[in-house]
Amino acid sequence: MFKFIVPADKITEVQAAFPTHETQTQASSKGKYVSVTVKMMAHSAEDIIEKYQITSQIEGIIAL
Repeated sequence: MFKFIVPADKITEVQAAFPTHETQTQASSKGKYVSVTVKMMAHSAEDIIEKYQITSQIEGIIAL
């Protein structure tokens, strides 16, 4: 499971990094940020590292 906090206008970039996986979103009270939870079954540690490397390119992302 991956959890991220991103600016509201960056949700599609996170979802694009996980195109075939289930994502859940929750907007902050003021709507400026969105919490994104992604459920993914990884086959190796390299799969997980690769996803973190891809998502680290998104401006303003916070990985939890």
